[in-house]
Amino acid sequence: MYRIGDILEQALLLHDCVVLPTIGAFIVEQTPPLYDQDLNIITPAGQRISFNASLVERDGILDSCYART
Repeated sequence: MYRIGDILEQALLLHDCVVLPTIGAFIVEQTPPLYDQDLNIITPAGQRISFNASLVERDGILDSCYART
């Protein structure tokens, strides 16, 4: 049996936004590389995951990932 976290992780690898119906959505945001001239530090590009509780409508992504597993 698969846990919802495992399925959500797989879905976020393929999609930028995955909705958990009635709970909210996880959104993957690309972060650009940054250079802080004062501290002389370079931060590489990456990804940040945020949560939005107002996106609660079922989008079918989680359902289809679960069906594939």
